[in-house]
Amino acid sequence: IFGWDEKLPNKLNLENAGWRHNNINKTGFTTTDKKSHLFTFQEFMVMYLVCFSETLWNDSLSTIEDVFPFLNEQKKSVKEEMIKNKYSYFENEKKQVLSFRKCLPFVRKALANISTLMIFDDHEITDDWHLDKNWNEKVLTNPVGRRILFNGLITYALFQDWGNNYEKYQSGDGYKLFRAFEKRIVVEPNIHNQVFEKILIPDFKRDNENKFYFLESNFKWHYKLDFNKFQLVFLNTRTERQYFDKEEYLPNLVKSVGTQIGQSTTNKLLILVSAAPIFGNIPIEIGQEKFREGRIDQITGIIGRVKGFTGMYPKDQEAWSFSNKGFTNLLNFIGIFPKVLILSGDVHYAFTSYIRLWKQVNDSFRLSEIIQCTSSALKNSDKTTHYPAINKYNLSPNANTPYKMLKVTGVKNFRETPMSIIENPRFKNVDDLLFGNKLLSVANQIIQNPQFVVQYMTSKGYSINEDIFQKIMKSKQSKVFTNKEAKDLVHNTIIGKDNLSLISFKENSLTNSLWFAIGNREMPDNTESEKLLFPYVRHKIIFNTQFDKNELPFIEFTNRVKNSVKITKTPASVPA
Repeated sequence: IFGWDEKLPNKLNLENAGWRHNNINKTGFTTTDKKSHLFTFQEFMVMYLVCFSETLWNDSLSTIEDVFPFLNEQKKSVKEEMIKNKYSYFENEKKQVLSFRKCLPFVRKALANISTLMIFDDHEITDDWHLDKNWNEKVLTNPVGRRILFNGLITYALFQDWGNNYEKYQSGDGYKLFRAFEKRIVVEPNIHNQVFEKILIPDFKRDNENKFYFLESNFKWHYKLDFNKFQLVFLNTRTERQYFDKEEYLPNLVKSVGTQIGQSTTNKLLILVSAAPIFGNIPIEIGQEKFREGRIDQITGIIGRVKGFTGMYPKDQEAWSFSNKGFTNLLNFIGIFPKVLILSGDVHYAFTSYIRLWKQVNDSFRLSEIIQCTSSALKNSDKTTHYPAINKYNLSPNANTPYKMLKVTGVKNFRETPMSIIENPRFKNVDDLLFGNKLLSVANQIIQNPQFVVQYMTSKGYSINEDIFQKIMKSKQSKVFTNKEAKDLVHNTIIGKDNLSLISFKENSLTNSLWFAIGNREMPDNTESEKLLFPYVRHKIIFNTQFDKNELPFIEFTNRVKNSVKITKTPASVPA
């Protein structure tokens, strides 16, 4: 398509379809999407083109013989059961591709008429991207792995980041990259030399003094836009990570949030974009921790190992809260802003939560009000990603439960020698902290800063008779859908499935309307592309800048512990 072929390291040949699947592990990648992983610059570019627009699509799709040529060549030697499985797999994939293509013109129209800002997550490049120390050590020293990272990043720069901040590409490294693409890539197929790799691929370094590894990105992907009443910051949570020794290399998603945000005016609303939710779904994160650390019953542990749920990679162990030190640093930083709105995706479901964060400043406490809005996976879902929405395995938080967290240092069992120290336990209420986790307070080791309460929002939803439904039904777009029924409206929803999110502001409140794909809540529905989206759920949060000292989790904690430290400092109310 470009008139030249890219020369891959180690003389790799991509014409053999089996090579792509059988050798992806040699790069150090841990993704399960081996059969169709992108390698070359051309492949990454074509993927962007066909995902952003339907105009380059062929009228007909590939046949099963095109995808699995051995079925035609070796029918006599191929087992009948394998043929049946391949046909079933192919038909399912075909339905999803056709559904995607049918929706594409509407997505293209929306993106053409709405100001759009972007930031990468993992799947622009590969799943588990920079997840832990071992991944970095393997991939960043592998020539093929580095080439894939480079191809993915330069294509991201062309198709996404250029539109975010075009000035970055008018000088410096951005200018060098684009000039190389413009002038040399056509006449010299292999331009991917060490000079350009050094610009885009982060260095993996060791800080021996502070005992952690970290990624240092030479090319800055984060960016910030200032408006009259708010500041909008997009965090790079991928190529500037940090891995502490004592945390077994669980990632702190951003080594220095302050550096990425830069100088800020704290009297403005801070809108912080983080690919992964900063305040995530607590039941799921607790479950991930238990599986990873083996803190589960024996039967569940065996099932988890058999099904591949344990370890770092199967469940993407990269929540902000998993890094105690990194999360505490983040809380201390965002605690300087009175009001914060966090926008996130990645987790394949939607929710809205209201966080009251207290940070101790001298002899008083300062309150920050934080709203976490998460919207994710309008089309990319399977039945497992619907589990939180239907609360299977208790994976949905309780809207009536205030989930509390504070910086506490304690011991699991005072009879142990030496005593095992626990930092930053996450708990639903004080009873869980004291008895569920069997933590005992140690008077001189209790730290009051920071502490917060998370409340998950629920809603009575919309009525089908409301004006917004009538406007949708009368719109030009509604005429192309064969199914316009709005049955099974989901009221009282906390966690939602395949969705879009619309956030609106008033002076002292915020409303997050979640638009869900109509269909089977239990699992994806191949006919959803034929159906209209409706605003199922409306989450409204009213800002409340006043607080009483009894709201503080630390106060509640110490009031229930005998011989606890006495609080002599009085929290101060923050004016509106």
